[in-house]
Amino acid sequence: MRLYFNGVLAGAVPKAPSFADFPATSQAWIGGCAEGYGFTGGIDEVRVWATARTREEIRTNMFQRLSGAEEGLAALWNFDDPEKPGRDATPNGFDGEMMQNASAQ
Repeated sequence: MRLYFNGVLAGAVPKAPSFADFPATSQAWIGGCAEGYGFTGGIDEVRVWATARTREEIRTNMFQRLSGAEEGLAALWNFDDPEKPGRDATPNGFDGEMMQNASAQ
């Protein structure tokens, strides 16, 4: 598993499970975790791809507005829906919810 931040490799874990390995009912956090630690700052968009992306693919497309229908895109949270900011913009339905002090501005 590799984590990229703005197209730069931020971390890698060999033989880590992928999202596909977890049950559909598993919980995941963006900007926080079960232990209560949190992220202080702003997150504009989160993309999860079902296929591996190269650094070049990430850098080329990171400022492109996505529709949610892109091939290989597993989930897209852009926080643009004022009624449900945690809505997954893909047809896959990985909707989330804002918790604790999170807000969409």
